[in-house]
Amino acid sequence: PARGVLPGRDASWLRRVGLHPEAHGRRGAARLFYCVATYLGSRSFHATALPALVWTLDCAFTRLVTVFYCVTTGVGCLFKGALATGASSEKPASSSLGSLMPHRVHAWPSVAGINASALPFLILRWRYGSTWIWDMATPWVVAGDYALAFLYMSAISLARMGNGDSPANVQGGVVVGALMLRLVLLPNIDWAVAGLEAGTVRTAQGGALVAGVLACILLFPMPLDGKGEIVHAAATCYRRMWRTLFYMLFFAAGSVWRRAPEEGVGGFERYKPEGLGARAVLFATKVGLGHAVAGFSVWAISYVAQLFVECCLRLYVKYVKPSLVGGRRRRRRRRGAGNGDGDETEDKNADDDAEGEEEAAEAYGTVHMRLAAITVVELAQDITGALVTAHGVPRVFDALRL
Repeated sequence: PARGVLPGRDASWLRRVGLHPEAHGRRGAARLFYCVATYLGSRSFHATALPALVWTLDCAFTRLVTVFYCVTTGVGCLFKGALATGASSEKPASSSLGSLMPHRVHAWPSVAGINASALPFLILRWRYGSTWIWDMATPWVVAGDYALAFLYMSAISLARMGNGDSPANVQGGVVVGALMLRLVLLPNIDWAVAGLEAGTVRTAQGGALVAGVLACILLFPMPLDGKGEIVHAAATCYRRMWRTLFYMLFFAAGSVWRRAPEEGVGGFERYKPEGLGARAVLFATKVGLGHAVAGFSVWAISYVAQLFVECCLRLYVKYVKPSLVGGRRRRRRRRGAGNGDGDETEDKNADDDAEGEEEAAEAYGTVHMRLAAITVVELAQDITGALVTAHGVPRVFDALRL
């Protein structure tokens, strides 16, 4: 599919309805719509809203929503990486940092479209069950909630197209998300919830998660460009995928280890506000305090990890690398001395070529060492964030009786 459709003739229908991001006239309203809808479909919104949902309700299903979000995002990144081309990335990464440079990736399917069609309807299915709407006590309320879910999905789809995704990418994301929800999760939802309530990670559900993560990481397709190098968009999708899936593994483990104290046992009683205003204050307090604790924990562990990898890099540059370089040069001198009275000019040119190749290899090795160091820091951040979100912050709320 094409990299994007805006600006251009293909998006003229958005201009006719007043929702083109570059159209005149309703510029303020259109810009506000795109800002809000883009944020609602972004990773930043889900990183804020999903932990708040976990901390507020603190049950196995809300944790399953986060796990399913990570699964859909990881699978979406896998598809995007497999189908990415050189035109999929608007801002190619530099050769030294690769996928670490921030840039958008437009490829099939849209991950925002996947989550827009999967998460709202998963929550509604949990809220209302599988009963037919005409058998419910309040069918109009149910219909209104589902209408809001469709509006949410439509708004995010329009925002993604406004940001440059093609309609095929967004449509593919919506279809993939609906299929993953209907064919993968809903038939096994009780089994998945039971895995998060098992009390141990040594279950069939845990084994399935680990096997799926390993399969995605080890079997991720890597398309190449005309120079034989990995497409930057595919490298970006691969990095986003394994970070999301590692977060999911440790979030699921933290959810399994989470055991909420029972009300009334040992004098434990939670604060239960009365009135809408008091509940809103409690919700805002838990969200703000939870994100503060999680953010500080991730920052502290990240700082320690950076110190550790910096020490490792210094040791490598100061001790390991000079010994490797010295050994290669000594072997080259011994080979030159064993040649006897040969052509000195030819030997000198050969030595210069060999030395240049070795210096390039050494510099290349240093770059890879630094990329490995960045990977270690990112893993420390993801693991810490997952465990603190699933287990640490709820323990703080237990201590505060919130």
